[in-house]
Amino acid sequence: LPRIISLDACDVRERDWSNVITAHEDDCVAYVWRIQKFAQGEFALLPPSVEKESLSPASCVCLSACGNFGFVGSSSGRIDRYNMQSGLHRGTYRCPGGFSAHSGAVTGLAADGCN
Repeated sequence: LPRIISLDACDVRERDWSNVITAHEDDCVAYVWRIQKFAQGEFALLPPSVEKESLSPASCVCLSACGNFGFVGSSSGRIDRYNMQSGLHRGTYRCPGGFSAHSGAVTGLAADGCN
């Protein structure tokens, strides 16, 4: 894998499922890891897209305080939410009628106690 550019971890669900998320340089996929097993998780987080060419590299990642959700920001301004237990895409944050939440790259993400 390329160099890690963003990483987040949450110990709340450490024994249940993957509890670390990483974004790698020039890679549109975010990866999950299980600290308990010191290994890569069962799946990778790839945003759903009609056209593969429209995918842009992941620029930052974040886990919710409860450990149930992973958030991935991209260099195109898109923010996606995934279920960390199943790896399923659970939504995209965007402006009404738009493709992304920002006009530029997402450079940081944070989740509070309410997600």
